[in-house]
Amino acid sequence: MSAHAALHADAPALLATARTTCTYQQLAAHLDALGAALADWVPAENPVIAVAAANGPELFTAIVAAMSGGICAPFDPSRPPAEIDAFLADIMPAFVLADAAAILRHRDAFNRHGVGILRMIAAPEAAAGVFDVHAEEPYQRRERVPEYAQDVALLLRTSGTTAFSKIVPHTMPRLMHILNSIVDALNLQPADRCLNATPLHHVHAITHVIGASLVAGASVVCPLEIGAAALVDGLRIHKPTWYTASPTAHRDVLAYIRREAAPFPRAALLRAQIAERQSQPELALKLLRLALDESPALLQEELTHLLNLAGDERRDTELAALAKTAQSRSVSELKSLVFAAVGAGLASAAPLRPAIEAVFLNDPALAAMWRAAGGELERVATELGALLAHAERYRCAECGFSARSFYWHCPACQSWESFHSHAMVKLR
Repeated sequence: MSAHAALHADAPALLATARTTCTYQQLAAHLDALGAALADWVPAENPVIAVAAANGPELFTAIVAAMSGGICAPFDPSRPPAEIDAFLADIMPAFVLADAAAILRHRDAFNRHGVGILRMIAAPEAAAGVFDVHAEEPYQRRERVPEYAQDVALLLRTSGTTAFSKIVPHTMPRLMHILNSIVDALNLQPADRCLNATPLHHVHAITHVIGASLVAGASVVCPLEIGAAALVDGLRIHKPTWYTASPTAHRDVLAYIRREAAPFPRAALLRAQIAERQSQPELALKLLRLALDESPALLQEELTHLLNLAGDERRDTELAALAKTAQSRSVSELKSLVFAAVGAGLASAAPLRPAIEAVFLNDPALAAMWRAAGGELERVATELGALLAHAERYRCAECGFSARSFYWHCPACQSWESFHSHAMVKLR
């Protein structure tokens, strides 16, 4: 990477939506600074550094820094606490390099295992992947820790599909052999740009996305979310030359594009209104479900209407079904449901509580709001609801005109059916 930084200092290395592009010169300087800090903090007798953060550019650089300055052990902070507890017991790290959401969710486990805490703090104006580190908790482990070969750089837990999962060490020479093979097989060049569509803590992303791109001197786009909507937006905005994803992700992208290309369900909505006026609530409910399934952007306008048609006895069933569908599609759709529910005063509904907590704890800006409210869901919902009440909820895809209400016909450019759900509150 230092060679790439010397030869092509201003070449892009890391990109993310709404963030300044990080060049190879900036990335090399940031990793040098991180490496020096980790060398001061991490004890020689235990170089294992756990890494836990949201799937974005900061996780990218944190993994590279931990692999360069010690033994990196990345994990998904959204996993259940019991699973994280078992992982920490297996790897016995000296420190965890984590963002605010991961620390909030797993601080008790970190303290229980004597793991020092290094908080990642990324300023909004900083280049993608660049962050400051603040040492919050010291390393407190006293018992003997596992010994690894000197050239081990990465510890990963297997999925355990055929037996119990186990920790697998990867040496740097083996990793470099894999990375060079990928670069040769894909003929990666500095002009190439990979759009990441996989969790960065998985071995596939570490080798194919992070490692191979850096070895080739190419660039990587790291969306803040993983899902079909984020992938399609990334393809449109950043113009990558390639991306890699699981078969399920490819299928989800095709389904998302088909839904986007489908006509807006205006007919279903109109028929639902007619059925309701003709005292046919079951037909109206069925048609409204169909419209919301085809166009989740309508949730913000029609969620309360849907629940009124369902009645109190079926409210939780409807909310559970909406949450299940949104979780199976994308993080952005789940956020739309959560914001619609909070705006409608439904934050305390039991079927939505896991979804609301997941959205808040896995988004850095929302996690900060959650932390400021002491994790009290009702208080967070009240504050966010007050913001949403005055937010512009929709934007025309043709001209950018935004409004609080939904329009079939854009008042600004006169386009039909061009209104889409917009980022309702600019929290970042």
